Amino acid sequence: MVKFTFIAAFAALTTAKIAPSVHRHLESNDAADVVIEFQGGNQRALETARLERASFKDRGSGIAHVRSLLESNMETSQRAAVELLSSQPEAFTTRVESFYINGNMHVYGANRLVLGELAKLDNVAHIRQPLTAQLSPVTFEDDDGSSVGIPQGWGENNLTSTRAANEWGVNLIGTPAVWAK
Repeated sequence: MVKFTFIAAFAALTTAKIAPSVHRHLESNDAADVVIEFQGGNQRALETARLERASFKDRGSGIAHVRSLLESNMETSQRAAVELLSSQPEAFTTRVESFYINGNMHVYGANRLVLGELAKLDNVAHIRQPLTAQLSPVTFEDDDGSSVGIPQGWGENNLTSTRAANEWGVNLIGTPAVWAK
């Protein structure tokens, strides 16, 4: 009885790491796209960078140092997950992207077995679905009264593209001259 309780508690702990929306998605689908967040995120790297900030003479070397700290933090925190994914035959259908800026890993097409194994890792904090947003096209009234989106006619040399370029300040900063080079 004690063993069963321990196993049930461990199973509940690993499924608590997986967001309910992922579980709902997997009820009707074989695979899901997920974001894996790791314990501590990138806070340790950012704190180290903050403490070492005064030791850099110029801004560029400080930025390069922060980037290297974030990349090494990402590699360290994600090492176990990468090893697990590379050793899982079920994971060969997944695509993985890691982002150093926030320390998260995006796994595309992960099935229930792979997610269960990832949730068992100690340094995995949370597994959730990626956030998606729908953007409305930017439109404005053209001279003939029709509603035109900025992507239409952008590459053409006409009044619509010129107005759109001026509206966004493209000509103001000299972008056409740079593009021409």
